[in-house]
Amino acid sequence: MTIAKILIIDDDATYRTILREILIDLGYSVIEATDAASGFTVAAGQKPDLIMSDFLMPGIPGKNIFQELQSNAQTKNIPVIIASGMPKANIQGYIPAKLWPYILSKPLDYSLLKGYLENVLEQHKASPALFSSLFTS
Repeated sequence: MTIAKILIIDDDATYRTILREILIDLGYSVIEATDAASGFTVAAGQKPDLIMSDFLMPGIPGKNIFQELQSNAQTKNIPVIIASGMPKANIQGYIPAKLWPYILSKPLDYSLLKGYLENVLEQHKASPALFSSLFTS
């Protein structure tokens, strides 16, 4: 059984530490980036199975995270989950409607997160191009 590798992109060191420990406890391998720009580089170089990203970070606005990853051939099929303290309704206006199910609210509920990760990774395993296809009409 291959251990899924998850990239955390978040500028909050405390949140990254907590999420890293939760993900390791759930059996995942974890890599981290402190902002969106470095997250794109890490994602392209290490090709994680899934990315968990904050929405509001310095540098690249959260609304561009999906678009930036989708525009790169090396990262376009990596599923991304947005985890944000910002109200979900505020985020939804910035990303395509088909991506709304990929938004989670902080603080994360442990049992909800576990099931959510398993579901997204299973969907991606069954259809690797699913994430990229969510950008097409």
